[in-house]
Amino acid sequence: MSIFPRKKEISEEEFASGLVIIFNKMRSTNIETILKFLPDMIKKMSKEELMKLDWELSILDMFNITYCCRLFIENKEICDKVLDLFHKKIYKQFLETSSIAALAFQDESNVKHKAYLEALKSSDPKWNLCKQAWWNILGKPCESSIKMSTLSIYFESNQKYTLGYLKNMIKNFDFSDEWKINKKPLKIH
Repeated sequence: MSIFPRKKEISEEEFASGLVIIFNKMRSTNIETILKFLPDMIKKMSKEELMKLDWELSILDMFNITYCCRLFIENKEICDKVLDLFHKKIYKQFLETSSIAALAFQDESNVKHKAYLEALKSSDPKWNLCKQAWWNILGKPCESSIKMSTLSIYFESNQKYTLGYLKNMIKNFDFSDEWKINKKPLKIH
């Protein structure tokens, strides 16, 4: 018998709920984060433009979490189940606002996640991901290297936050061997 308490085994539902916490934390500060780097742009935006920025950053944050989980959980079946639960919980949050918004967010997320994944497979992954994200935000190409760098910093810091959270999950919970958790340092783009 060990003198150390046994770590609790985590369920897929609990893991997905943890991902929702990450998402909500990132979403709660996404405009403020961009404001630090692009104050003039944010201050000039209309309420509708700010809502669009929040919408697009939320899709990007959701992609970020999804991407990191795919690196972290090597069992595709379990990973798919966790991500399905996570996505349903996020869509449910949007459903509380509007059923039309929830459906639109779900549809747009699916399309944009595919585009972001393709960008990460390119020769210049982060730059191309940021180009795609700014296109989604602005509806036109982004010509500003400051805006591109800002979004790159935003994505990278949220990716580090997500990976830190996932590493803490390894420390604080037991995962059955079935999960096939990647305990090596995760290579991110």
